[in-house]
Amino acid sequence: MTTTPEATGWPPPALAQDDCYPLFAWFASKPDARRLVREHCERIAAQRREDTQTKG
Repeated sequence: MTTTPEATGWPPPALAQDDCYPLFAWFASKPDARRLVREHCERIAAQRREDTQTKG
């Protein structure tokens, strides 16, 4: 597909899918993508907190 999504109006780099059609298409195909990203980020943050506590 060669069309590009309509820009959201948010300034870069807020919404990378405005600049990357494959990313836009991936988000569109995954209704739960935001939840999955949020959960993954929470796991990363928890691991960093744990690493900081064990090193400090």
